[in-house]
Amino acid sequence: MVEINLNYCKASYRKVYDNFLFSSRLYVSDLMMLKRLCQSSLCRLEKLCKQFLRQDKVVTYYLMLPYKRAIEAFYQELKERS
Repeated sequence: MVEINLNYCKASYRKVYDNFLFSSRLYVSDLMMLKRLCQSSLCRLEKLCKQFLRQDKVVTYYLMLPYKRAIEAFYQELKERS
């Protein structure tokens, strides 16, 4: 059962990241929207992590970490551009 939940968690985090990648291509010329996208994606990842902990009693922080770091790095690049 835990394995199924972990696969579900991985897929959920990946979905948020895929949505981030797709939207970042749409907003490529709008710096303000890209920053908002980064913030909302990071917030969504954190909410998912808390939700999985609360509902399933499973710590999924390390499953979220690669996606969080990638979005944070992109956000940092945006800050340096402006």
